[in-house]
Amino acid sequence: GEQAFQRARFREALAYFRDAVATDSGFALAALRGAWAASWNHRLSEAAAFIRVALANQAEFATRDRDLTRGFDAYLRGRADSARHDFERAAGIDEQRPEAWMMLGEVYTHLLPDTVPLDSLAAAAFGETWRLDSTSMTVLYHLTEIALRAGDVPRATRLFRQFVAASPDSAERYPLEIMLRCVRDAPQHVDWRDLARRMPGWVVDAGRALAGGGLRQPGCVEQAWRAVLAYDTSATPAWRWGALSGLQALLVAEGKTAELERVIDSAGIDPRLQPRLYILSAVSGTHLDARADQAAAALA
Repeated sequence: GEQAFQRARFREALAYFRDAVATDSGFALAALRGAWAASWNHRLSEAAAFIRVALANQAEFATRDRDLTRGFDAYLRGRADSARHDFERAAGIDEQRPEAWMMLGEVYTHLLPDTVPLDSLAAAAFGETWRLDSTSMTVLYHLTEIALRAGDVPRATRLFRQFVAASPDSAERYPLEIMLRCVRDAPQHVDWRDLARRMPGWVVDAGRALAGGGLRQPGCVEQAWRAVLAYDTSATPAWRWGALSGLQALLVAEGKTAELERVIDSAGIDPRLQPRLYILSAVSGTHLDARADQAAAALA
């Protein structure tokens, strides 16, 4: 399981960690690692179940591993500052422990702790992880996306080649490939129609990854999400919602209120979801208070 995880083969790793915990229900370390693998597989309820096993058996842990377990529990619950505190404690106890630095980077990437600048803090944490463990292909995923957000194509290309050499899961390889192609070649040179029809979920993920860190690649982000809305025929609601809610945030950030209304009204999504976008837009500072009031009345 550890070997598979290090190579970013998360489905394979998760299967091994499941077997380990099924064989020994008190195997806290396997449960902790299983939670991490499950989260990379977007199986958050399973990750939470693993963490409950780890918490129930944490007496077998050293102090640093108890901090990692509590931190991961807080991370899964979205408690950003608690997670950061626990992972910082774990790193302070053993500064040579790459897992603590890796999880700090995850907090800065996926949550909103009360500290800034998040992208720089994530880059530093992932860089420390890589310094301590240069065999970890998992951390290369985040280092590559950070380089792409910054527009550093040569560095991103080098990191991506190292990452691909480990034969990672396609769910991690393809979003990076899409991001690299767009940042390197410019948005207009990417066949978004083809990508959205063949792999809409990965196009959504690519847009989400490039949107972080201060929205420095807005052209790629917008084209990715518009392509899913225009060409995805998979009938998977989560992908369409991911693209629409992402595009809503982008248009709010750019102050394009008229275009925002047009996109929301023409999206063709579940009418119970559409009003939420108007409420989010209004509280984010757009001049859509009237539409938000109508949406709130509809939801009520």
